[in-house]
Amino acid sequence: MFASSYSEGFVKYWTGLFDKTESVVLLALGVGAICIALIVFTGKWRK
Repeated sequence: MFASSYSEGFVKYWTGLFDKTESVVLLALGVGAICIALIVFTGKWRK
């Protein structure tokens, strides 16, 4: 219950701070950075 209300408030804050197009771009960049970091770290740990 708390997590959903917190995430809704978080999303409303950031979408209010940026335009919708900018927030989508930032979200895509953030997800891409996390994916690259996971690939790099899992690749290093397996070696």
